[in-house]
Amino acid sequence: MNKHAPITLTDEEKQALHDLYVHYGAWTPEEAEGLLSRRREFLREGLLVEVDTLMGPMTLLGVKGRRAAFETSEGARSLNRQLDWAYLRLSLAQLGWDLIQNPNLGRGLRQYDRTGLLQEVRTEHGIALVGGQLSHGGYSANSLKSVVTRFKSLALTHRFWVIILTPSPTRGQGVAQANRSMLKVVHVLPKFTARTSVVRTARPRPESADKPLDTGPRITPYMAEKAQSKRSHLIPDLSLEILQMTRTERRERALEALSHDGVISTGQLTRHYGPDEHDLAGTRYREVLVRPIHARYGLEVKTRFYTASQKLAGMESYELAHLAGTAELRQQLGVPPGRHWQVDKRGRLPFNEPDAVYDSPYGPVAVEYDNGSYTLSTVQQKLEAFSDRDFKEVVWGVAGERRRATLEQKIKASLARPVLWAEWWK
Repeated sequence: MNKHAPITLTDEEKQALHDLYVHYGAWTPEEAEGLLSRRREFLREGLLVEVDTLMGPMTLLGVKGRRAAFETSEGARSLNRQLDWAYLRLSLAQLGWDLIQNPNLGRGLRQYDRTGLLQEVRTEHGIALVGGQLSHGGYSANSLKSVVTRFKSLALTHRFWVIILTPSPTRGQGVAQANRSMLKVVHVLPKFTARTSVVRTARPRPESADKPLDTGPRITPYMAEKAQSKRSHLIPDLSLEILQMTRTERRERALEALSHDGVISTGQLTRHYGPDEHDLAGTRYREVLVRPIHARYGLEVKTRFYTASQKLAGMESYELAHLAGTAELRQQLGVPPGRHWQVDKRGRLPFNEPDAVYDSPYGPVAVEYDNGSYTLSTVQQKLEAFSDRDFKEVVWGVAGERRRATLEQKIKASLARPVLWAEWWK
């Protein structure tokens, strides 16, 4: 097949893609094989995207697939929401519980849920409101407490259960026990793979590899000078310096950066250091599908995040992306990993805490990475909070060029340098 020729979809295939997005959320391998005969071709062309989950490999409708099925890729549900819906429907099937789709056959319990996240389900405990979440490792204790606050009075008055399905055998059980008069937290995890984790380990280079290993520099001084004259934000000066080193030295620099930043994407590994995955043999990684720019539904990136620890590998994809964005800012600023650059790897941070602090020669600098999810008022409040902490400077970096242009106009007076553009995924 000519890879430049677009795939022509039959009406049945369009309907299958429509159903995948609207009714299934995501397909299991068996569902994908049974519902779409050209599955492999669709995966190769990007209409479908396969991602690793705790349940096993799941197939999602990609950006190209949404355009083919709906003639638009905008206004899409979040990737986590699609996987959560697939988790809920598969969990109900495993438990033998029935989703009540005809309101005349139920008790009308969905009228009490304004979020639309809970479903009316016929269970072994009677007709109940049931929700489930695969993302974030399941409902957190705070999320469950919020559910209790919203539904406890209603559930006790109208005598129905609220049941939350979770992939974790322990998470939320304390909240369930404290509210056992109306809440049940049920552990269920449908499995479609023998693997017990989505975290993998990079393998060493096969001894039978035909191509001889290039041990020298990735670029010459002349190439570095040419690249420097173009001033690309994708290959900053620090990267040009590293790419002129030997392969062993570049590998050591990559591992040093990984240890300090906590994460490095496939794109960053190639652009800034030059080695391939085999040079990071033994390193943990996750392959994820992520939207790097908030609310830009037409941009989805499948990438590999190498992580410095098992704990970091277990973080959500958007948290890994945020760490990668912060690392990209360090590279652009020309700051080598070390004690002069302190990055916070806790995920969600207090409002007045920057993503990283650079101990510059003239004082501490707050560094903030912004994927576009902050409102303008939030940006301004964070700048004020950083100012109150007496940082000598604030460096603000963004994922998207449009966002950069907007903030350049709005917050220029609060910054000592232009807003940086950090496309960590390229």
